[in-house]
Amino acid sequence: MVSGVSLPAYWLSNLAIDLLKYYFPTCIFSILMIAAFNIETFSETSETYSATVLLFVLYGWAIIPFSYVFGFAFK
Repeated sequence: MVSGVSLPAYWLSNLAIDLLKYYFPTCIFSILMIAAFNIETFSETSETYSATVLLFVLYGWAIIPFSYVFGFAFK
């Protein structure tokens, strides 16, 4: 138990908070800035812009759990 909470509840809440801290300030802001400044490299066609948005969204789901798992290797 960590702070009176079970381990799965602790780690799931940390994951949820980390994902929220990634998506709202970083992911959404970056996507909006690409659209606002019309950066042609990332928004030339709708397919390119969709791929960029998908990349930002999936990156959070890839790197945050990876860093949790990889963090257990260094104790």
